[in-house]
Amino acid sequence: MKILVTPQNGAVTGVTVCAGPQSLNVLVNTRNRWIEFHRQGGSMAAQEDPVTGLVPEHQHFLIELDSPNETGLTLVAETSQEAQSLQWHCFALQDKDQINFLFQPLQTLPQIATWRAVESQR
Repeated sequence: MKILVTPQNGAVTGVTVCAGPQSLNVLVNTRNRWIEFHRQGGSMAAQEDPVTGLVPEHQHFLIELDSPNETGLTLVAETSQEAQSLQWHCFALQDKDQINFLFQPLQTLPQIATWRAVESQR
């Protein structure tokens, strides 16, 4: 997995990627605490393919940090397995100056509870 930070303005101080067979965890350290962030769609050219000159949209995950110096963080899959993991459901958790992105297939998520309507008995 390639990690691209553009521009390199110090808003992102480090990124750690940990991949398993059924999960992908991306921990982003930021300079500012409680920074606003969102996933940005579109076709930003992250890493050009030498043959086509393009990056397939399903092979990258783009996060925009709304810091005083706006920064884009792009994860670029280098294998088909990495590309598949970037299509999994993504959860985000923020704690002070860290943002944690967890990718998991929907079918492997634990079921916490099942809700159903029950008729009241009077």
